Amino acid sequence: MEFKQTPEQQKKDLKYYISEGIFWAVMYYLGLAFLVPYLMSLKANTFQIGLLNVLPIFIASFFGLFSYDLVKYFKSEKQFVVFFTALQAFFWIPLALVGYLLDSKLVIWLVIVFYCLITIMEQLPYPVYREWIGKLFNPHRIVEYTSRKQIILNFFSIVPLFLAATVMDAINRSNVTLGFTIIFIIAGLFRFMSVIVINKMSKTENQEELTTTSKEMSKPVFSVFNNLVLKNKQFLYFITIISLIYFGMYIAAPFYRYYFLEILKFDYKQYIILEIGSILGLILSFYYWGKICDKYGATKVLKAIILFLPVYPLLVILFGNNALLLFLLNVFDGVLMAGLTLSVYGYFYQNVKYDMIHHMSFFMIFQSTAMLLGSIVGGIISSTPKFWYMGLEKYGLLLIFGISILFRLFTIGFINKIEDKNKNKIDIPKNILLQKPIMFGITKFLSFTKAEGQVLLLSMYKEGKELKEELQKEGKAIKKRIDELTDKEKELFKNIIAQEKDEKLKKINKSLRVTRKREKNK
Repeated sequence: MEFKQTPEQQKKDLKYYISEGIFWAVMYYLGLAFLVPYLMSLKANTFQIGLLNVLPIFIASFFGLFSYDLVKYFKSEKQFVVFFTALQAFFWIPLALVGYLLDSKLVIWLVIVFYCLITIMEQLPYPVYREWIGKLFNPHRIVEYTSRKQIILNFFSIVPLFLAATVMDAINRSNVTLGFTIIFIIAGLFRFMSVIVINKMSKTENQEELTTTSKEMSKPVFSVFNNLVLKNKQFLYFITIISLIYFGMYIAAPFYRYYFLEILKFDYKQYIILEIGSILGLILSFYYWGKICDKYGATKVLKAIILFLPVYPLLVILFGNNALLLFLLNVFDGVLMAGLTLSVYGYFYQNVKYDMIHHMSFFMIFQSTAMLLGSIVGGIISSTPKFWYMGLEKYGLLLIFGISILFRLFTIGFINKIEDKNKNKIDIPKNILLQKPIMFGITKFLSFTKAEGQVLLLSMYKEGKELKEELQKEGKAIKKRIDELTDKEKELFKNIIAQEKDEKLKKINKSLRVTRKREKNK
């Protein structure tokens, strides 16, 4: 089957691609933001909350290696993605209802299990999904399309987050389980909407081609690991250093939400405003990090970002009681996380020249393992009373924030050994400090919006002009036809008049003959 796609179909696929992303974002942010408060309402400890944040990612990271072993059993890559997306949507239902069915500590572990299944259903088809999307769109514009998708879906995620927080504050505390159930069912429904939209997108191959591709890509895992990781010392060093960074970050990262809600006693609106701050930081800096990653190389940006990672936990310790400062700090953290994510994945695109899927899969395993170990360490310390100064849980949490700072500072000493192939030099004060990422992002976003408006107006003008020309052509054709019909009508009218004259003359002549005949007979 040779995949052919008309420009009109590609426009439809792009619309569906963005729509699917919006539905996914609503599901993801509703789930991510409210699962921690849900566990807290079930009296979960910090260790269990830490597991919720990282255990699903850790387990799911291994499943990406087996995508190509399973895809051969489906008729197309699209069907493979649709099937597992539908399963992901389904598992939100038991997660939402388990709080009503059981009333024990077992509920906490069941919630973690169901969220693991939800995450696995998303990660397992991900390599196939990326390959399928790559076939649907022009490879020279796919980054542009993905950038638009990221901006649009993150903006759309803000509204349902705020509405959900309002609902949770409005519901009486005695019925808090009802509020969470409604939110998680809505998350599942939005993912089902993703299924409907994905199913409308183009199919790019048949089952025979899929089976052939599956056989080519299915290789022994340990053999691939030996060839791609163990024998490639620079790549091994890179994923080791990045894993250490994520270990240091996740000693504290899973517990910030717990700290804001349980220790600082923020309500759900305040809590969600902090989440929105992180999303805004991501959106406003996305353009900038992409630009300087291309210009200076992802490795330089990665090294610069790592220098600023200790700032967030330090300021949380110093100014944690001020909601406004925490909001601004979350915007700053969103900027850093956007830069870290883009620079890490930019490193792959700029330095890995073959077998991207296996390189990425092994990196995700290393990364998620580090995140899991970091959260276990943080969870054990923060949930063990002997680590609490003056017997207060608050100081146990502040202790793991401090340990995270020290570990982040420790990893800075190793980042210079990561190979950098780009010779352009980056000026950290000029290119990173002084709100440069955010200001550039705002300017670029506004110019992007203006440019989009200009393109829209230009296209409307062109369409209007084309329509006018078509109408004029049709008008001329109609006028010509009317003229032709008018000429025919005139000729027909003349013929009718002539016929009528002939008939009248015949009648007159006949009358004259009859009159003459009568006169003769007389």
